Amino acid sequence: MGDGLKGYTLVLFSAFLWATTGVFGGLLLDAGLSSRQVVFLRMFGSSSILFLIFVFFKPSNFKIDRKGILLTMIFGLLGQATLNWFYFETLRLTSVSTITVFLYTSPAFIAVMAYFIFGEIFDWGKGIALILSFGGCLLVSTGGDLGNLALNLRGILNGLGAGVTFAVFQILCKYLSDDYNEFTIIFYAMVFGWVFFLPFSQIGDILTMEWSAGMMGIAIMHWIIPTVIGYSIYIKAYTYGIESSKAGILASMEVVFAAVLSFAFFGEIMGFVKVIGILLVMSGVSVFAVKAKVGKSGIIQEPPGISEAKNSRRVK
Repeated sequence: MGDGLKGYTLVLFSAFLWATTGVFGGLLLDAGLSSRQVVFLRMFGSSSILFLIFVFFKPSNFKIDRKGILLTMIFGLLGQATLNWFYFETLRLTSVSTITVFLYTSPAFIAVMAYFIFGEIFDWGKGIALILSFGGCLLVSTGGDLGNLALNLRGILNGLGAGVTFAVFQILCKYLSDDYNEFTIIFYAMVFGWVFFLPFSQIGDILTMEWSAGMMGIAIMHWIIPTVIGYSIYIKAYTYGIESSKAGILASMEVVFAAVLSFAFFGEIMGFVKVIGILLVMSGVSVFAVKAKVGKSGIIQEPPGISEAKNSRRVK
């Protein structure tokens, strides 16, 4: 397996882990936490776990330069605190279907940003992939009933904000991946994220809340599985020289995994329209997200630039 395929496989796996956020987050909301408390505790809890791991096993992961501090601060502000603010404001103003659709406008924003920042080419293949994946996300999220989209001006603006900041999150993952350890990036981004989000966290209620063993276990799994592991795998994927625009399209598989998990764990209906949407997302992903050229000999070759990226990236 070439480095490019390894990187895109890691993106796909991280998308699966991210999809578990809905399971863990839903259980925490059912247990009495507010959405803002779930967000704050996710950032605080994941950074606390990494802090303990660094202290006892890898103190060198604390090391970061001034540039890294500045970039992870931006990451924490835009890619965590602001993203989550937009997400839950859109959810409050509209519906779950609406915020899901807006969140997956992010591949289009990623493609534009990647063109200017990384010089990634935007061709017709990526355009088709974007259309297919977004259309699939729309069908999966709404079940084909556009009446599920509760649209209003404030909701639209906040939804677009969520799409843009989710794109910023993914762009920063690529930008930082060459120079810093993935766990170091997550740790500082989460610390800055919960610091910025603290005024909105309802911290007083968190401090006085009674936690059961089951509730604590769910919270810890939420902090570790989709956050520490999911984010670190996604950042690690970029060290294989993959394109952020393709990774963004591939990450839209999260909505497919989330639909399957909801069907498996919560018995949500998987209708014909949702199945069509899933197939559309998978079709979009297959167009250019994993790009391999089959030469005349039938041997799968790595995309141009992968080997160069491999040689140039920093050894962690």
